[in-house]
Amino acid sequence: MGYGNTVLRLLIYLIKGDEDMKELWKDIKGYEGCYQVSNLGRIKSLDRMTNNQYGEYFMKGRILKNSIIKDKGYCRVSLNNGNGKISKRVHRLVAEAFIPNPENKPEVNHKDGNKLNNCVSNLEWCTNKENIEHSIRTGLKKHCNGCSNSSSKFTEEDIIFIRKNYKKRDPMYGGVALARRYSCCPQTIYDIVTKKHYKE
Repeated sequence: MGYGNTVLRLLIYLIKGDEDMKELWKDIKGYEGCYQVSNLGRIKSLDRMTNNQYGEYFMKGRILKNSIIKDKGYCRVSLNNGNGKISKRVHRLVAEAFIPNPENKPEVNHKDGNKLNNCVSNLEWCTNKENIEHSIRTGLKKHCNGCSNSSSKFTEEDIIFIRKNYKKRDPMYGGVALARRYSCCPQTIYDIVTKKHYKE
């Protein structure tokens, strides 16, 4: 079911040849000549010559299989540019390649709430606040107050934002302010900052 939407859209295109559903491919930034991402949320490696301990050899390109991030629900793939494998979220790769971001918004939202639907038409750049408001509006995240929400699910973008911007006793980015923003208790924010929870 996870890949149902993407598979269905691909079948419609293959059968009907719908121009609106034409699959387009673009290079992934930082991996030019090695990997490409499509507007339908697929990732492929390209035919290329590469090296290993035995010397140079030809590597045939293929469509990469996605894996699902446990407890997060996002699709990810592993890319290798010769310096080791790096895990990348598919929805961000699609957005970075196909969706302009003139306001430099930091997060990517799934419009229909389905984290497995990574077609470009289902994605949009957003701020952390817009992402949270969308989650509440669509019922993906419950809006509650106080410590009763201390076990709520934070996205990876939430964790990164908190750790990057936290400033002790700051009126905007202190523990109390961030707790109010994420509808949790200050202790939860502190645990995230000190990595007692949501460890990397």
